[in-house]
Amino acid sequence: MLKRSCNIKNLKYSKVTKLNQLDEGLINKEGGKRLISDGEFIMKKEKMEIEYSQDYELFTLYPNNRPIKQTWVNKLVDSIKIKDLHQPIQVNDEFQILDGQHRFFAYQKLNLPVPYFITKVLTESDIACLNSTTSRWSEKDYLHYWVGKEIDEETNSNGKTNHSNYRTAEWFIDKYKLGVHFSVLLLTTVANIRSSGFTEGTMKIQNLELAKMRAEFILSLEPYFREYKKSGFLMGLLYLMRHRDFDLDRMYKAISKNSADMHGQSNRNGYIANLLRVYNKGLNASKQFNKTTFNNTIVDEVAEDLKNKF
Repeated sequence: MLKRSCNIKNLKYSKVTKLNQLDEGLINKEGGKRLISDGEFIMKKEKMEIEYSQDYELFTLYPNNRPIKQTWVNKLVDSIKIKDLHQPIQVNDEFQILDGQHRFFAYQKLNLPVPYFITKVLTESDIACLNSTTSRWSEKDYLHYWVGKEIDEETNSNGKTNHSNYRTAEWFIDKYKLGVHFSVLLLTTVANIRSSGFTEGTMKIQNLELAKMRAEFILSLEPYFREYKKSGFLMGLLYLMRHRDFDLDRMYKAISKNSADMHGQSNRNGYIANLLRVYNKGLNASKQFNKTTFNNTIVDEVAEDLKNKF
């Protein structure tokens, strides 16, 4: 292992890990708390010494970390060429990379020594929450991580635990091709993904059969509306489907009969209004459905009715 001696090597960090300059200002000095996009991550107090190694085989990737994105590696390569901030990767005692795997490959591509430190406080459970660079985890990254964790837990318990919420979600996403974000909303019946526990690893599937029925309904609209998978359309339709007095059979018949009245919209509320114009066409006023403005505080009445029924 090659270690390079320079001024930065002997810098001691306390309270929180030094972050990329773009992340400055996200530090709360009390307790070393750092706010990130999908929650909070507490960096425990730790003194550390940066070391360097050009022995790339010394390091290994942590199994359940997010997949490597070569485009991000290339961006980091360009950034390091302009100015190397010597931001270290974080490894455990076995030199598994807990944070900074893209920086590792960037340094390797440039044939430069890798700055690193061995952390005693960062654990594998922190990986999904850690976000110490400008390349934030995507929803697919979180899915990949928590699927791996479920598999590990089942393997380590000899099959005695069977936590499969994320593996079921992975199957659902692959089958219906409606995207991670929307699929999680279908599976958890919440109105906002932040309240689903998805990124924190606590997501629970509430009603798989209801989610499958709604997904099948959406796919059935393909012959009549080419924008049936657009985000705004999906969110608008889901908002309507969550109401117990919204008739899906009526919606399907109305769209199939009046597909020429379906038009692309610039936002969710536009799609809601368009859907209801088609839905209400030919109905007398007493039978029309008129909840035209999205409200993310509304509970999923259909899911609640099914839960109470059983």
